[in-house]
Amino acid sequence: MASNTENNINIDEIYKNDFATFILSYKNPDNCKTLKTLHRFGFTGNYYLIVGTDDPKLEEYKVKHKDHVLIFDKSDYDESIDFMDQGGKRGIGVYARNACYDLAKQAGLKYFFVLDDDYHAIKYRIADEKNPKILRSYFCYQLDAVIKESLYFYVTHPEIQTLCWCQAGDVIGGTGNSKFKQRLIRKAMNSFFSAVDRPIKFFGRMNDDVNAYTYWGAKGQLFLTMMDIMIEPEETQAPNTGMNDIYQDSGTYRKTMYSIMHSPSFIKATMMGQSRYRLHHLVDWKCACPCIISSKYQKKRND
Repeated sequence: MASNTENNINIDEIYKNDFATFILSYKNPDNCKTLKTLHRFGFTGNYYLIVGTDDPKLEEYKVKHKDHVLIFDKSDYDESIDFMDQGGKRGIGVYARNACYDLAKQAGLKYFFVLDDDYHAIKYRIADEKNPKILRSYFCYQLDAVIKESLYFYVTHPEIQTLCWCQAGDVIGGTGNSKFKQRLIRKAMNSFFSAVDRPIKFFGRMNDDVNAYTYWGAKGQLFLTMMDIMIEPEETQAPNTGMNDIYQDSGTYRKTMYSIMHSPSFIKATMMGQSRYRLHHLVDWKCACPCIISSKYQKKRND
């Protein structure tokens, strides 16, 4: 654990008084997999389920989860969100992602960790001691400590807009994966360490997280994913997941196109999968974000 006194920051106090984990949930008060997973892996911190007023099971959330529910009205955000289309279904996550900053203020928080409601495991990803080419995974049963460590890194680096944990797809190929070698990569999906004074404007009816880290990343904002901790969500188009009906209506073609529309210079469509192929976005990171050029390339002047 990082020092509590370093930089005059007491992360234990922040974790206790100024921080909470937010779980975006919809029509699922009885079986929030992420909440069950958090508790199974040792989480004891403060948390809230983020629920819209249009949720048909809102009253069930209130009864079952009591003070651990924060409620927002989608109509409050209709005018401020660019959906990038001419209309469509409202059962989408972009409302909640934008509302989280206002809800955190209302709850008196400075920092919060946003999660979806379909995670079934959280794991460490560590190179094998005997064979460093193999990337091992171990269940993360010290979840409070891990969240505190991640939060400390985020709090002490105010230049970071948001910090995320990686997903299984980020480490395909083990320690030979270029992303794993980088340790921190410039993307942000599925989990977001956030701050009230570092707001992110999410947009697009679909692919709102990808839209944010590519569009704002291209403008110089720093979105990062750390490769040491991995979350395992359900498959994107699995039955009974939050936006499954929208994916069934249009597949991933439409989802991919939202990101291509705003940044066609460095995002394109490609096919991904092993047996069941689907269309997916592909980011050309050499062109996506501003880069710092090493001083070794600087031309010396002979004045």
